[in-house]
Amino acid sequence: MEEESNPWPSFVDTFSSVLCIFIFIMLIFVLNNMLIVYDNSMKSYNVGKKSEQAAVGSDATAAESNADGESSKKETAYEAEIGSFDNPNEEKIDLTITDKALTILYQGKSKGYAKQEVLKIMDWLKKKDKQNFEIELFVSQSDISFSDSLRLAYERGIIFMQEIKSVSPDLILNISVNATSISLENKSVITPK
Repeated sequence: MEEESNPWPSFVDTFSSVLCIFIFIMLIFVLNNMLIVYDNSMKSYNVGKKSEQAAVGSDATAAESNADGESSKKETAYEAEIGSFDNPNEEKIDLTITDKALTILYQGKSKGYAKQEVLKIMDWLKKKDKQNFEIELFVSQSDISFSDSLRLAYERGIIFMQEIKSVSPDLILNISVNATSISLENKSVITPK
């Protein structure tokens, strides 16, 4: 009698087993990433609902003040700007200046800088002259997703660099985005080249 021979070499069996394990692990990673994206989108959806509720509350306040005989300018202003918008009275930007570093911590959603802040920052930069310095722009991640806070930190860093370039065009700057795992804040760091 003849011996039966295996038509598949052993490496094919090993390769197919490894391939099945690899596909299974990739499916687990994909599902995990889908859950993370879903969680982040729910966070951003809840932030959107909060801002809409605040806008509706502002409309109601304007309507009540209008009923008291005040001017109707408030009501039309709130109706025209429903949603998320910059309000300089509600913005919380903490500016900390030390000898070696300048730190800006954003609490709100502003994308610009007040003239007073830009003047303080430019005075600090003039004192530093061309020495090494570091400007950190922190964005809190309490109400928004991780990727959105990184994007905001980068956008605010770019806007800040444009403000500096408008005043001092000869200054060459670098920007990097750092994610700190210790706290819930993401930051962009601006350094001279």
